[in-house]
Amino acid sequence: MMASHDVWDRIAPGEAVSGPRLEVTRESIREFAEASLDFNPLHLDDKYMEGSFGKTRFGGIIAHGMMTFALITRTMTDWLGSRGAIHRRLETRWLRPVRVGDTIEAHARVSAKVATGKGRWLQFEVEVKNHRGETTATGDAMAEFRGSPRSAAEGGGPAAGVSGASRAPTGTESVFDPAAFERDFWKNADKRKTWDEIIPGELRRTFPVTLTSEAIQRLARSVGDLNPLYFDEDYAAQSPWCGLIAPPSIHIMLMFACTPDDDWMRTPGTINAGQSWFYHVPARPGDTVRIVARALDRFIRKERLFVVHDNVFYNQASEVICSGRGWTIRPR
Repeated sequence: MMASHDVWDRIAPGEAVSGPRLEVTRESIREFAEASLDFNPLHLDDKYMEGSFGKTRFGGIIAHGMMTFALITRTMTDWLGSRGAIHRRLETRWLRPVRVGDTIEAHARVSAKVATGKGRWLQFEVEVKNHRGETTATGDAMAEFRGSPRSAAEGGGPAAGVSGASRAPTGTESVFDPAAFERDFWKNADKRKTWDEIIPGELRRTFPVTLTSEAIQRLARSVGDLNPLYFDEDYAAQSPWCGLIAPPSIHIMLMFACTPDDDWMRTPGTINAGQSWFYHVPARPGDTVRIVARALDRFIRKERLFVVHDNVFYNQASEVICSGRGWTIRPR
């Protein structure tokens, strides 16, 4: 469906967006770990979670914060896609953990409409609640209305290079193999930089990987997202995207796929405090994806050790797929 002034005009500040509910079980947490490649023991190891984390005691395993992030992304892309708009930005802040037995649901509200020289933009306030009515995350999102992904390419939009077919590997990169991924985050833990050793501005070691349909679909399924743009080649070929694409949240998996097992982001006990991402062109099956990543800052607040990290993902044409930063609390 193409975006139109009629659709834009009908949307009013205050309009509500409700997403699907997601039941959190041990099995769904494990499924998301396999899809996202995040095997932090916070999410998988009951004995480890009997301990305390500074002033915080969780008392059991918790769901990945990025599972909530991916659920918000699903909520936004479902609502925006049916209206011909493009999901551009999402920022989240986690307020309380999501636990086994919780059911979470994302909600958004149009907070503003802004027309610029070349585009029309919607801003949203975002909130995630559990089945007890407790807010687990808040944030804000942004979406763009343009004529179509094709016309957006003229202004550097998401369909730059929208020839659309899944891209075949060139043979010069590593096709991502989940079976070869090191799931034991304790392995090489002694080789990872501690908070004291992380140098803001210093590049992290990374390598390019070729994205597969299987990896894309595994991540989408882990939050119940069966959007045909990720699964149905015929449907996607007839869409404005002209071929299969990945959900915007694919960076969740790529963050680990493109880094070695001694990368400090894999340190057990690392807690995700917040994320902010801007989306430019969609990743596609067959893309060779590389990341430029570094720490931007580290500081102490309320006796907790924080690191701010910055990341930019590129495809083989050096187009920016997405860029973002996160705030993590590091173990001592």
